[in-house]
Amino acid sequence: MIEKKQIQDLLSRKWGIFPICIPSYKRWDRKENKTITNIIEHCDQGIQENTYVFVRAEQEQAYRKNFPTVNIVTLPKVNGLAGTRQYIQDYVISTLQKPYFIDMDDDIIQVKYVFHDPAGDHLSKSDETDFSQILRFGCAIARMAFEKSKCVLGNFHRVRFASNYPASQTAYVVNKGSTPRQITFVNARELFLRKIKRNLDFDETGDDVGFVAEICKKGGDMFQIPCLAYAFVDDAINSVIRNNENRRRLAAQEYALLKKYPMRDYLKITQTFEDGSYKFCDIDYRKYREICGRPKEEVMIEDFLRWVKEKAKQHKEDRR
Repeated sequence: MIEKKQIQDLLSRKWGIFPICIPSYKRWDRKENKTITNIIEHCDQGIQENTYVFVRAEQEQAYRKNFPTVNIVTLPKVNGLAGTRQYIQDYVISTLQKPYFIDMDDDIIQVKYVFHDPAGDHLSKSDETDFSQILRFGCAIARMAFEKSKCVLGNFHRVRFASNYPASQTAYVVNKGSTPRQITFVNARELFLRKIKRNLDFDETGDDVGFVAEICKKGGDMFQIPCLAYAFVDDAINSVIRNNENRRRLAAQEYALLKKYPMRDYLKITQTFEDGSYKFCDIDYRKYREICGRPKEEVMIEDFLRWVKEKAKQHKEDRR
């Protein structure tokens, strides 16, 4: 049983960090860009130096002025979020020459860990949460999911889903949970090798679920990290894509696009408008596994520790 002391000891290890890539649009105001001011600027220098914020050329100077501790990358001409995120994926491979990265929205307000005690599973409190440790530990778990389980995409749990046992005991689960959004771990190398790219038709609607539809079409596996969690500003309050005038149109457009994919057969509509029409969705992993024959895997923290030990032993032998 992994309890609070053990998870804190794990978090305190010196895990490596992937590049952190944040696409941002018109949020150069420090109060608006929650991810940088609430999370990244409270992280260690190594994380800040590995954070890249991707912005439009006309907004570059405002971002540079207000966020001096991170790297500001000027985007070429792209139409929307799908094009931006495809550029980021290509940038990580070609310019940073890294195989993996974290894609974070710019409206993240919390990251937490889940611990177990006799009363059950609980989320860490603010005064005992080190953001650097959580992001680094997440990278270590994601590396195992990429290397051992051959996943291409994954993320943390949402805070409101993350305190149910055995979340505190589980490093990651494959092909179970909600659609990866907001904080995603991306296997850029594998996506490149498998020629999986984002569909730019999703540019206007935001492309998180569209990207998942592309991955599923190619038989890709995804994961979730139950022992780590995040919270973000709700889309209805803070979206730069949707507003009261376009919300229904964009939802209908997204739904029409998704119905062109095999994902139409394993789509789970999670929210509807008052008239019952499509608003938001997730992938129904149970149906995905049944229809496409994809595996389900649950990896406990003890499994993760054994894998880390084996990797260290192999590294030591390779150096001889």
